[in-house]
Amino acid sequence: MTPYELAKLYYPRLWPLERLDKLLELGRITQAEYDEIVGEVACDGRSQ
Repeated sequence: MTPYELAKLYYPRLWPLERLDKLLELGRITQAEYDEIVGEVACDGRSQ
């Protein structure tokens, strides 16, 4: 699996936002992928 696929699977249940920040910083995911992952969770009522 790619870092993007893992992030979609594990965020936010097992991976904190800081882990996504680090993946972005290291270039393992793109800004667009980051925004998609975080945006999907933010729009999901279960994330609160």
